[in-house]
Amino acid sequence: MTPERKRLALLFAALAGAAAWSFWPRDEAPAPNAGNAGPQRRGKAVVVLDYDDIPKPPTDPAAEMAGIGKVSRNVFAFFVPTPTNPPIPTPTKTPIPGEREAGFYGPSKPTPTPTNTPIVPPAIPYTVVAVFGPKEKPIVAFEEGGRIINAREGDVLDGKFILLKINQESVDWGFKDLPREITRRMPLGTSVSR
Repeated sequence: MTPERKRLALLFAALAGAAAWSFWPRDEAPAPNAGNAGPQRRGKAVVVLDYDDIPKPPTDPAAEMAGIGKVSRNVFAFFVPTPTNPPIPTPTKTPIPGEREAGFYGPSKPTPTPTNTPIVPPAIPYTVVAVFGPKEKPIVAFEEGGRIINAREGDVLDGKFILLKINQESVDWGFKDLPREITRRMPLGTSVSR
């Protein structure tokens, strides 16, 4: 250690001693006598109690229920507060105006019953020209605007008209976008159906 460091260490030691001396209590303890027996400390009196004088916690179950008795706490666990449910709002009722109050419209009219509108199938634009082929699977030739169309039962013409049945004297038609019950019969040799 260098001489300069030794001087600094001695200086700090002297300062520490002076500070301790200035803060040391200066009360003089009275001399022990017959009326003041027991251990004494300089500056403060020490109270000595017997074991019977120490207050004991209550052992009454009623006192424990009141929160005075047994207390337990785990210092290694986090406190989780009890969750509270948010209040449920009660809906307010909309007042219905009476018969003579403003905003009263009277009894509502009954809704009208819908009327059945008949489904009108589109007109069939073909003319039957001839029926040929075997009896079990006949073929019908149609003419429409200068074009000739050959068809058998079950064929769909122009994406709308279904050839349902070829009879001896007529042809039965169905319609692709309409219910199957709606049909039309066209006699052989007739032109555009109504």
